[in-house]
Amino acid sequence: MTFDVGLMTADQCKYLYEAERALMLAGVVFDLNMCADQRVWELDWSLTGATILIRDYCCSYNQCQRVLGPICLWAVFEVPSSRKVLYFPYCSPEHQSRGILEERQALGWRILACY
Repeated sequence: MTFDVGLMTADQCKYLYEAERALMLAGVVFDLNMCADQRVWELDWSLTGATILIRDYCCSYNQCQRVLGPICLWAVFEVPSSRKVLYFPYCSPEHQSRGILEERQALGWRILACY
């Protein structure tokens, strides 16, 4: 899990470091790394004291909610007002196109990538 600390306020960084400390005190331990402006939690083989639940993705277009396998289409949006980048999975090129045009750009979100 990667946190872009370059976009965080001093208080948000403080809370992130407090969360890391609280997890360690609770017995949840994993590798931590810092690269440039990114704080990286390595939730891999080093994770002890907790387990990770991986859920299936569902198509983000309207009410489709089709459960997606390991291969799906993605659209990445930037939400300038909140300094967030959001990722949305889609089940088909048609739903991806409609989701981008009808749902997301109407909100003022900028498309960064489709793949």
